[in-house]
Amino acid sequence: MTRIVIAATLGVSLAGVGCAHLVQSRTYTTDYKTVDLQRREYLEKELVRGLPEGTFRRWYTPTPEWKDPLRPAIQERREEDGATIYEVGTGAGSAGEIAFRDGVLDHWTRWRLMQESVSSTWMRETVEPRAVDAATLARLASYDPTGDPLRPAARPDTSKLCDYGSGDRVETQAPLLFDRENGNRIEVYYATQRAAADGGRYGTLPAGTRLVIERWEPVHGRRLRADDGTRYLVDLPLGMDALGGALCPEGTCVAPGAEAATTRDLTIAISGTDGDPSLAVIDGVTRIPVWMARGGTLPAGARATVRRWNACGTMQAEIELESPDPGMPRVLSVPVAPPGLFVAATTERSRR
Repeated sequence: MTRIVIAATLGVSLAGVGCAHLVQSRTYTTDYKTVDLQRREYLEKELVRGLPEGTFRRWYTPTPEWKDPLRPAIQERREEDGATIYEVGTGAGSAGEIAFRDGVLDHWTRWRLMQESVSSTWMRETVEPRAVDAATLARLASYDPTGDPLRPAARPDTSKLCDYGSGDRVETQAPLLFDRENGNRIEVYYATQRAAADGGRYGTLPAGTRLVIERWEPVHGRRLRADDGTRYLVDLPLGMDALGGALCPEGTCVAPGAEAATTRDLTIAISGTDGDPSLAVIDGVTRIPVWMARGGTLPAGARATVRRWNACGTMQAEIELESPDPGMPRVLSVPVAPPGLFVAATTERSRR
């Protein structure tokens, strides 16, 4: 649970200029993208309620054996209102302040950047750590999370993987509504159920439709061409970016509901908690929460049904295994699933 406790805002008025520099010091001294990644992959996945202060210090005090330059380290320690506060971070900035009372973790705080137009707003939030049982806390006493580093170079970048240009071939991952009365204009802001209404004005491109991105023209703008020669207009404020969650490079994705095969090994993490999905992760690309138990490896070539997948947007997926090993969950959430992680099962068979 997160509670916003302080808000500090800087407004910059403009008088005949096109842009303004923000002068709030935190804005200049923080690499927010890196700090946000550190919070999501380290603090949110390691800081649990009741964690002993000694265990925390062992996890966040640098040693010569550290192999993870992204891992936040203790920068400062102070006493405040009966609590011991540790600031952790790296050269990218402060990732958070961790509060201990009576020798165990109580809560932690973070600064979140909210940017609107020429206003920079830093909001201080209090984060209530996840509660775990006594058995998990006992296991963590000897656990070493520093052996699970992130490899930034391995993390896929959809802005590059899905940076489409003229002549590129793509296929739809979700049905797309189009308006026949406006040059087959694609309508991403309306439900596809609308296709059945309005006397046939709207049609639907089904998931799996293959399209070619045509060159932008002053007259027609950006259009997509289907294999039968039909053209569809992309007349959206964000252009092709508005279709990020609906398109994928041809041959690198499968539509939800399709039978697929994995193209690389995935590590399984079992949650053991109702409502908390078990995970399938690419080592080094995302980390496993410390409260989850490792459940072996899902090998490349394993068969599964893709229940949902947003390959070029959030990169998140959910799969249902065809024949899971004993003790392995049937349904798995994949927090980072870039294009190419799953291919059509028939394609995988043809490679063998």
